[in-house]
Amino acid sequence: MIKRFLLAVYVGLLCVTATCLGNTVENKTENRNDNPIARYDPTKPQRAFTHSHNKIRYWIFLPQKYGIEQREWPLVMFLHGAGERGKGLESLRQNVQINFLQPTQSVDELNELPFIVVAPQCPAKQHWIRSQIRGVLDEVLQFCSIDMKRIYLTGHSMGAFGTWKFASTYPDLFAAIVPVSGGGQTAVVKNLIDIPTWAFHGEKDTVVPPRRSTSLVNVLKIVGGDAKVTLLPKLGHSICRETYSRPELWQWLLSKEKSSDIRMSYAGTAE
Repeated sequence: MIKRFLLAVYVGLLCVTATCLGNTVENKTENRNDNPIARYDPTKPQRAFTHSHNKIRYWIFLPQKYGIEQREWPLVMFLHGAGERGKGLESLRQNVQINFLQPTQSVDELNELPFIVVAPQCPAKQHWIRSQIRGVLDEVLQFCSIDMKRIYLTGHSMGAFGTWKFASTYPDLFAAIVPVSGGGQTAVVKNLIDIPTWAFHGEKDTVVPPRRSTSLVNVLKIVGGDAKVTLLPKLGHSICRETYSRPELWQWLLSKEKSSDIRMSYAGTAE
């Protein structure tokens, strides 16, 4: 009787142990499958995703050595202008390649892209919504190996307006920002005092007047911010190539670090 009882207890313990181990393996598998970066070869430089909550689509451009070198990488988020809203992911990829990646990688030190690039796509007939941008950023921060102290934001035209506004809403996120051909309400600068800012604008811009950049930079400097603006002579609104191909811009940007890490709040799925 005692032997049968002990045998029953032993079998019961085996069943409980097997169930626990099964759950552990299942949970690990689920966690691994929840990571979209884990579902493809990390040496591939491009991949499109859809955010799991707000359905914003975006591209990730990874350094060739991502996943090979065990390290945390700086991250640059690029916000496009109004012309690329809702045109599809391939159109967005071409826009990012032409307006950001090609001029950036023309700089000798950056030809192998020493940082991760995230480029969300704004939906059609909409301006950049800060909560949507934050959702994409938090999702990428959760799944990629990011240096949390070296996260940067830049954008052109409507994307520059979004850069000013988004950085002002979440001032603890970014180590530095680079708005190009943009502007915004002067109230945004009150939260930007601790964020190094370098704005660019074409002197002949008839779409967004240069004063939209210079006024914000001037106010930011008055209140004690670290800000400057470069006006490009004889150039109009489209100045991405002339801006992002400047070695001194990247030397300045990548030298900036936040004093502390940031928090994340979202999770997401791959497209």
